[in-house]
Amino acid sequence: MCASRLNLHFCCSSQMVQQYQSPIKVYRKPFELVMAAYERRFPTSPLIPVFLGSEVMSEYKSEDGAIHMIERRCKLDIEAPALLKKVIGVDYAYFIQKNTLNRRDRTLVIEARNETFANKVTILETCRYRVHPDNAEWTAFDQEASLKIKSFLGMENAIEKLAMKNYLKNVDKGMEIIQHYLAELERDGITSIAPWKGPEPSTTEAASAADVVATQPKLEAEFIKRYLGDLTSKEESDLLMLRQQMAETCGKRGQRLPTESVLLRFLRAREFSVEKAHEMLTRSLYWRQAVGADHILEMYKQPDVLRDYLPCGWHHFDKDGRPVFVFRVGQLDVKGVMKSVSEEDLIKQLIFINETGMKLASEATERTGRPIHDFTCIVDFEGLGLKHLWRPGVSIIQKIIQQDTANYPETMARLVVIRAPTLFPVAWSIVRNVFDERTRNKIVILGDNFLEQLADILPSESIPEFLGGSCPTSFAAGGPVPEALYEGGAASADNDNESIISADHTAMYQEMAIGRGSTFRLPIQVKDADTVITWDFFVHSGADVGFGVFFTKDSIDTEAHADKLEELEKSVKYKGSVQGTMVCQRAGQYVLRWDNTYSWVTPKTLSYHVDVISSEIYRRSLSSLLSVSTSTSAETVTSTSAVH
Repeated sequence: MCASRLNLHFCCSSQMVQQYQSPIKVYRKPFELVMAAYERRFPTSPLIPVFLGSEVMSEYKSEDGAIHMIERRCKLDIEAPALLKKVIGVDYAYFIQKNTLNRRDRTLVIEARNETFANKVTILETCRYRVHPDNAEWTAFDQEASLKIKSFLGMENAIEKLAMKNYLKNVDKGMEIIQHYLAELERDGITSIAPWKGPEPSTTEAASAADVVATQPKLEAEFIKRYLGDLTSKEESDLLMLRQQMAETCGKRGQRLPTESVLLRFLRAREFSVEKAHEMLTRSLYWRQAVGADHILEMYKQPDVLRDYLPCGWHHFDKDGRPVFVFRVGQLDVKGVMKSVSEEDLIKQLIFINETGMKLASEATERTGRPIHDFTCIVDFEGLGLKHLWRPGVSIIQKIIQQDTANYPETMARLVVIRAPTLFPVAWSIVRNVFDERTRNKIVILGDNFLEQLADILPSESIPEFLGGSCPTSFAAGGPVPEALYEGGAASADNDNESIISADHTAMYQEMAIGRGSTFRLPIQVKDADTVITWDFFVHSGADVGFGVFFTKDSIDTEAHADKLEELEKSVKYKGSVQGTMVCQRAGQYVLRWDNTYSWVTPKTLSYHVDVISSEIYRRSLSSLLSVSTSTSAETVTSTSAVH
């Protein structure tokens, strides 16, 4: 009998049929030798202590000896706490097991059903041994079962949990037991047994034999381990059931069946609920058909703006062999890109990135000899400012992330955040809810010694130049998109001044002329420590201007008492676009000062916007971020057990 059946009689959900299906297990021994090992399990075996014995109820042997059918009533010890045994009123369970051995076709089919509690629980299990289709000297084995609890004294949930625990513990024992007896046969000097030979079967007998061994295509356990990794018995079963359901769905719609790696990713995204994974994957297949995802690698032509100004791309492999995707988000001109390409262009770019990543992962699997089905994403936030929180851009980015989560789940092994500025917690609080919890838990934030920590993730020769390494990148560096390229973009020109955190969306930027030899001071009253001041300004006409931040405890006339100001951020000359953030350590008056006193000839013009984020909002955003990842240790960076 199958070892898993020892506890199978409890493995089911109340009022629901639960199914189990195993992958194909392979014994690298001939069928006849495996059958000899199987017979050594009877009448009892010390390797199966819960199998207490059996009695033969009926037996049939064909005249030529090719067919041997035997039906047994098997007695099993119930693996359950004594109190539960007392409540249900039994110490043992009985199963009816029918074995059909066909020596001509070299198959053994084992069918079992429960006798004990048959009015409360229905269990059917089938196990099959047969010659491996690709190697006549090997034997293949698979099993499947269906279970249903009708009612069980109100203890359905407790019975189910106990049964599932014991069942999954024992489901792999059958192969171990056969291997044990194969080794015993070898010690006894039995290393080969000749296949049965006899006359050809009658038409009726041959048809009957074909009926009992007919099986659907399955996956081999070795294939699963090689290309998908280590899975529990339940996960293997869920994968096979989802594969079967999707084969039916795709067959009806004329679509290609997704690969096992894709099936596994959707199962993980839905915590191995076959029903939910099937629903999610079916919706995704509709989406893929609508957007042409299956042909994107051959058909996609990247818009020039994305090629020249989108600062992201694939960059070699990490130390675990995964493809690495790098995104310099701080160098992205959100408004410029959104005004230059359509939303459809951005969605296609997302698809192209993901499909390329999956292709790279598949190639890495073949190259490394181990399963790789996800990638590492490194995001550099240096340069993040208010310009990145432009409302139309954030809205489109949120939509893109939603599309990614729904159609490419579990493709990211970890998201490594580098050079996160003070404004980062606020930006994170805006987009965090778009990510599911599993993705949020994969975020790792590196500290000031990020280069040292990055060396634990990437080979030293692959660390990008812009992060302090020696490896050049092959994608665009980003930067401002020329306004001459603004045409037919995803974002409307009517939304130019909308900030995601500004209280006044109608006039986000103000213009200020600073005369020659003059300064412009902007006082800001701060009531609480941990208040955040953010600024974004642009100096026109290629000119430069000095900028610094000052503080005074009391509210004063900053023009009349400039000498009483404490300098917090030294004045430095800037050109072009400048963003900055400061977390206020004290309550008081802060002063932003733009300085043109060094220029006695040229006046300067700048556009500026300043936001003040309350300490409450900042602390809440920071708390949300810290709940995702507070570790910056190398141990956290190099650990992959939480992301597989």
